Amino acid sequence: MDIISILGLVLGLAVLIMMGFKGWGMIPTSIVGALVVVITNRMDLWEALSTHYGTVMKNYAGDYFLMFFLGTLFGALMGSSGAAKSIACKIVDLMGSKRALLIVVITSAVLSYGGVSFAVVVFTLYPIALVLFKEGNVSKRLFPAALFAGCASFTMVGLPGSPQIQNIMPTEVLGTTAYAAPLNGIVVSCIIFALSMVWLEWNDKRLKAAGIGFVPGRKDDLEAIDISDRTGMLPFGLAVIPILFVVLYI
Repeated sequence: MDIISILGLVLGLAVLIMMGFKGWGMIPTSIVGALVVVITNRMDLWEALSTHYGTVMKNYAGDYFLMFFLGTLFGALMGSSGAAKSIACKIVDLMGSKRALLIVVITSAVLSYGGVSFAVVVFTLYPIALVLFKEGNVSKRLFPAALFAGCASFTMVGLPGSPQIQNIMPTEVLGTTAYAAPLNGIVVSCIIFALSMVWLEWNDKRLKAAGIGFVPGRKDDLEAIDISDRTGMLPFGLAVIPILFVVLYI
């Protein structure tokens, strides 16, 4: 593999990220990214798209379709039923609206450490984070970073006993347990958490200084994320039952 091929892989990944942030759908985004890799690696166009891309896309969609569908449905129900709003209001009352980033990081970490997959965590937390970010005037640009900091870093491979597949797979190869090197794992997890929060808070201040705060997306329900009127709101105890059910079921 020459330098052009390697740069093509990096460029293809960059195209995926850029088109994703621009709101393009998964299928056209993945096709364009694949084309960049195919062209820069001088691969046969038809064989690469019909055999390699087509087979991988078919397998991926088949393996994860049900998970993404149920995750999307769960997130929509949490938002439309008012459960997400009720949970967010309780969190704001207890911790304040200025700790939106910390709340998202900790909550996603707890769900991930409890065995909930990354895809389900995204759909579960998004409607809750919308309310928190709106109250704290935090830009939605930081939501993916806060989410990854909580459920795609130290809870995946750092904390001892993590049930995530990234922590389980090495045990089969190395002959260790999920609790291997507990002291190292805890120390490294604390460092990752601290550095993540420093970076998130620094970027939050930088964006606010530039006049960039919370801006709802075109599909966000403004009524569902407005907590100024709490009349008829779902009780907190009832609102957390769906999340508890998911955690206990898993």
